[in-house]
Amino acid sequence: MDPTMTSELCRRGEQLGATLAPAELADVPVYVLPQTRLPYDLGGDSVCHGYTTGSLDLHLQDVIGRDWRGRGACVVINDAALGHEFPGSFETAFLGTVLHELAHVLERPSPYRPRPDVDSDELRREAVEVAKLVSGPPTPDEVYRPWFGHEARFIRIAMHLWYRAKQHDLYLFPDEVVPADWYALSPARLYSHATEGEAKCMFGATFREICKLPLPEPFRRLWTRDVLDWIKSQPPDRKESA
Repeated sequence: MDPTMTSELCRRGEQLGATLAPAELADVPVYVLPQTRLPYDLGGDSVCHGYTTGSLDLHLQDVIGRDWRGRGACVVINDAALGHEFPGSFETAFLGTVLHELAHVLERPSPYRPRPDVDSDELRREAVEVAKLVSGPPTPDEVYRPWFGHEARFIRIAMHLWYRAKQHDLYLFPDEVVPADWYALSPARLYSHATEGEAKCMFGATFREICKLPLPEPFRRLWTRDVLDWIKSQPPDRKESA
């Protein structure tokens, strides 16, 4: 892909944090990095469309370089894979993946993990381990529960971000934010419908406030049905693990 276009999409992705989640991210740096900027031992060989961790900004501080503005939320977007898989819709695929990763950021207790006493050697070891994890095959948890890491709380946050993005004239398909079929779940559009009423009512709420409330009943029913249907479809020896 055109590096200039990718850089512009990274900039737009960084702005989305403050626009869509101002209470959480307006005063926190958001770093969106294209995977093609990463060395292989620090995530350049990732098989994920995107990833984030609470310490990723520290792990990749040298990659961020002179754009470093202090501790903040950091996400990596696999621009090479998205460009190959979605050549005609690279922009929306890229920004949808940004929203996906921002949903993971907003799931956390804070946008980044405070690490006041960690030393550089420990950060380097962690960074290499994260790179190995995102470059390898699915974990046992992901095999036994395809939605592992993308449970109801995550999907709820992601659909609120999708709805807010639409109100700011960023039009994406819900499955560009949550590829629910990868997780053996109903299409993301059904989760967006199940969240829409809440998203309208809580457009200005913080995500902490949103997540303190019970799931909207249509959402709860959809999620419960999806999980139970998948468990029922599994061989007896795998049902216990699920």
